[in-house]
Amino acid sequence: MDEKNFKYMSSDVGKLVLNNKTIRFNSPLNFNDPYDAHPPYRFTNSNITTKEKNSLKTLFDNLANDTLILSLSTTNKDLMMWGHYANCHTGIVIEFYPNAKFLHGCTNVTYQKNTLRFDNNYEQYLASDCKALKNALKQLFTTKYKTWEYEKEKRIIVDKTIKINSLKDYLAETEINKLRSQSYIDLPFETTDIKTIYFGCKINKNIQNELIQIVKTNYTHINKLYKAKKSPTEYKILFKELTINKKP
Repeated sequence: MDEKNFKYMSSDVGKLVLNNKTIRFNSPLNFNDPYDAHPPYRFTNSNITTKEKNSLKTLFDNLANDTLILSLSTTNKDLMMWGHYANCHTGIVIEFYPNAKFLHGCTNVTYQKNTLRFDNNYEQYLASDCKALKNALKQLFTTKYKTWEYEKEKRIIVDKTIKINSLKDYLAETEINKLRSQSYIDLPFETTDIKTIYFGCKINKNIQNELIQIVKTNYTHINKLYKAKKSPTEYKILFKELTINKKP
């Protein structure tokens, strides 16, 4: 089965994404869930002292705060997500092909009610192989409370410092310093990474036409777009296919 990768956004953000061919990786500190990348957890190994627990907590917090995340979803039909992330159904959803290079390392989010439990000893978290630390961080970055389960989220996690260092050969020092001061980075994607676009059922007609024109100009491989509409018989989003006329 084809893996689905949907990104909800407002129409204004959609214009920027489509025109600039970049997608924003954001700090979890900017997310609407205060527990994002900072879920509750306990160290259960009896050999860890209070001082060591505090030291590990500081380490986890610093690493989480230096992390950038791109959130995607496996569904494009959720009413709440259209309302929250696509500006009350006036925005769009972009679908990306699963083989897009920038999606490498995409990880599903796990939803639960229980507090995370870390049972390694202090030395294991600081070991040179980083196995225990990497496992703990993966759980921190991909665990959310059960109430968010409707989002069916998957995410790409990027170390901000490593990513900025990889751009040093391509950007001026002033641009690098600007990236360091920001809580996000806009990273490029290929035009052919986009499979199609879905317009919200309440999107402004002029804005929709403007976005269609951008697609016709810059994304010539896309032949069909879709417009959301309300089901008349259920609480459900339906999609009507829009064929793009590419003739001058």
